[in-house]
Amino acid sequence: MTIAKDDKELIEKLAWLEKFWKRHPQFRLRKNSKAYKNLIITIKQEIKE
Repeated sequence: MTIAKDDKELIEKLAWLEKFWKRHPQFRLRKNSKAYKNLIITIKQEIKE
């Protein structure tokens, strides 16, 4: 999966998620969870658009 270097909005969202998970590890998504899969699908769709 590649992200365009100029896609600041998406990079900021991912950076925010990373910070959020560091502060709230109970919300960290397991790789096989439905929420994780939905997040990945959403990110891939945003990259395509």
